[in-house]
Amino acid sequence: MKWNEIAELVGLAAILSGIFFVYAEIRQNGTIAQAELNFANRGKLDDISSRVLDPKFSALYLKGIHNPSELNETERQSLNAHFESLLLVLSIEYHNTRVGVFNEYEILPRQIAREYFSVGYGRAFWNVRMRTYIPQVVTIVEDELSKIDRAPRSSRDDEILEQFARQ
Repeated sequence: MKWNEIAELVGLAAILSGIFFVYAEIRQNGTIAQAELNFANRGKLDDISSRVLDPKFSALYLKGIHNPSELNETERQSLNAHFESLLLVLSIEYHNTRVGVFNEYEILPRQIAREYFSVGYGRAFWNVRMRTYIPQVVTIVEDELSKIDRAPRSSRDDEILEQFARQ
């Protein structure tokens, strides 16, 4: 083997290792970006969920669960803003999944359906808003709500909510 052939092989090996290195860096950066987006979106959800810890809002939230017909316009608007914020988080996560940032989408809508759209004013809000929402998300949320509707509801659920409101 001549020196020029050896030099060509070494050069080819260097090029291939460089390409592999760039590929590994791109994958790592993509993973980091995905984690940052996930963290940011879940942070938004945590901010929205922590609103229920505010005693004034938790009383309003419970009123929306137990006596939605007694809500005045200001209270309805406050709950609407809360539920619209949840839909914004769902939209962000849905679109990030569509472009390949996330692999799994169904977990968050099912969680939000159970926690927010299953009873009282939350259910009424969803029933109206779902007509203008992303069809794929509507299917997932409706599937989860139908499971909840079939499950027996205990008085323990109400006790837990009341205890939470008193804290």
